Amino acid sequence: FTAVIKCYTAEDFAASRRKAKSSMQSGNGLRLARAIGRSRRHQFIILPWIEGNLLRDKLRQGEASDEDLQRVACALAEFHRQPPTRKLQPQRTQDEALRIRKVGGDVSYLLPHLAGRVRHLSESIARQVMEFPHIETPTHGDFHSKQVVINPSDIGVLDLDEAHLGDPLLDLANFLGHLEIYQLRGQLSRDDSERIADIFLNAYQQSSGPVDMHRLQFRLLASLMRLLHAPFRNCLSDWPQRMERTLGRIEQLAAEYGVPPRTSQAT
Repeated sequence: FTAVIKCYTAEDFAASRRKAKSSMQSGNGLRLARAIGRSRRHQFIILPWIEGNLLRDKLRQGEASDEDLQRVACALAEFHRQPPTRKLQPQRTQDEALRIRKVGGDVSYLLPHLAGRVRHLSESIARQVMEFPHIETPTHGDFHSKQVVINPSDIGVLDLDEAHLGDPLLDLANFLGHLEIYQLRGQLSRDDSERIADIFLNAYQQSSGPVDMHRLQFRLLASLMRLLHAPFRNCLSDWPQRMERTLGRIEQLAAEYGVPPRTSQAT
């Protein structure tokens, strides 16, 4: 028997312990790693190890089949069909907008020559997010290919630390946002990224019904904004160049999605 021990700060342990005790269940092709032990004194949670292959690795190696992607999409739809539970906290659109603005401020401080472009995008995206409806659906909160384990019997979904009640399109957008990042890193081609996204979205909609594409587009922009300072946080030596490439991609998508261009040249 193999298990994983996750250690937390006191504040994070309390939140994760509450989520670990939620009523979310495995089933219908979805497998959740439910806590099998915990220590209040040492602030850790014990989770079962889920055997299989990370979807991220299969994508990078070109080994993810159409069926793999379809099964992952259906597993995510099953996650979103879980009954709401009071163990998960609702996420307000105001909090999401604040987080986007904070990333914009952080990046503007790190790279002052990009401040005007970053602030325009963060404010435009935050304002749009504020107009989204308040939804309370069980949402993973950090769903991407590194959180997915594929095996023959089911699809394992890892790490519920960011789980909350919110907009399920956040999970779809975060998955798509990471595909964009893999593409910018040269780990996926544009054609492969678009093919994966199409298969994933089509399978999700077949399982869960049509999605609001306008909302999904702005959720994608918001996801990429939240990922914008990841190269700096991960201490990568070329973090300025990586962040500028990501910013350029956000600007390109924003233009396609109808975000008005920045008019002021002031930084």
